[in-house]
Amino acid sequence: MNCRSKTGLFLIELLMMILLFSFSAAVCLRIFASAKSASSFSRDLTAATMNAQSAAECYKAFDGDMERTAKGLSGKYNGDTVTLYYDEKWERAPGDGSAFTMTLTKRDGCAVIDVEQSGKPELLFSITVKAVAHGD
Repeated sequence: MNCRSKTGLFLIELLMMILLFSFSAAVCLRIFASAKSASSFSRDLTAATMNAQSAAECYKAFDGDMERTAKGLSGKYNGDTVTLYYDEKWERAPGDGSAFTMTLTKRDGCAVIDVEQSGKPELLFSITVKAVAHGD
């Protein structure tokens, strides 16, 4: 009679299943992390677009006058540039330690509005706007 135990085979099968589930869990965590990153980027891009469009409308409403635009947006005015700062929740923030910066720069009769994230070299969003003077 053969009295070999099948415990060794059971333990190997159990180990293989644990390994398979561990690998599956690692893949799922990576997918969830990339989805969170994509969601965060999408939220920031949407907020940047909305704030830049609001700044563009303000610029057009003041007929391209950068000083009045700065006052209307409560931004910092410096020559042909208006700068606004936002925190990570897209609330207005003081200049130090802000997460996002929106800059309106007047060039050739147009305003170039750039939104960038602190610490990242590429622009998050950019738009060019031309103000048309209204007749009196």
